[in-house]
Amino acid sequence: MAALLPLVVAALLPLLCASDDWSEPPELDPACRQRLDEVANGSAALSRCLVRFARPLHLCRDCRTQFQELNRLLYNVSSAPQNTSEGRCAANLLRSDRLQLILGFIEFFNKTWKDANCEQCFQKDGGEILNSTVAFLDLFDVLMVCFEHNLQNTSESSYAANLLQSDRLQLILGQALISSLPRNYSQLCRNCSDTYRSLTILYDQLEENSSLCIDLEDAINVTRRLWSSTFHCKVPCKDTVPVIAVSAFVLFLPVIFYLSSFLHSEQKKRKLIQPSIGYPGKFSLHFQPAVSCSCLQAILTFLCYE
Repeated sequence: MAALLPLVVAALLPLLCASDDWSEPPELDPACRQRLDEVANGSAALSRCLVRFARPLHLCRDCRTQFQELNRLLYNVSSAPQNTSEGRCAANLLRSDRLQLILGFIEFFNKTWKDANCEQCFQKDGGEILNSTVAFLDLFDVLMVCFEHNLQNTSESSYAANLLQSDRLQLILGQALISSLPRNYSQLCRNCSDTYRSLTILYDQLEENSSLCIDLEDAINVTRRLWSSTFHCKVPCKDTVPVIAVSAFVLFLPVIFYLSSFLHSEQKKRKLIQPSIGYPGKFSLHFQPAVSCSCLQAILTFLCYE
């Protein structure tokens, strides 16, 4: 009998492995599987959008629909009552293992969206994009068109112009090539200076109002890098005359003060005649202007007694 025991175990082993107790965990029910597929597709769509619009950075504008859709799907899963089939599905999808992959993905997306300050470019109630954001982006496009137009005006920048024609914002990727072109960008700086100044002023206003998202921050960084490093442009100060006038006035203040003080003291100084009195055999006396009349009388009286 002992010799037959290994044979019996070997014969029963396939049956034991094929039983439900040894098989993989049961499949999700169709409704729960559908929810999982929806969350997977939403995560994939948002991931693809974030990577697609990472350069040039458009994630707040172009990925908001995917972000909201994924959050809606997750809310539908997590808000189900616990004692229902949907509640058991949520527990199985979100908290059935130590890794909790779905929650980890959702936390990553939410953190990315929060760090990008994307909601600051939209209305507080989650509505449409702010008018100030639209105005900034429109002005940014106008400036890129100005760059493109001025680059196209010269044959030396034909490569840069072709680069911009495919995508104006591809200028960012071609900065090294554009900066190596042997030409002077003074015409570009002159023609685009007003638009650049307006864009900078609008950005400062949005920054004061806390209405900046990562799309606008990246746009102004790109603009300033192109303006300063690539095109070597400078914004001239339009208030040069008042600044020079005030500086000259402050510079000459000490001169004016000492000159007026000197003239004022000269007017008050007593003007005395300087006579020359001579005495035979003795000496002559010259009066100094600084000597007062009382002193002169005393000296004359002393000489007369002598």
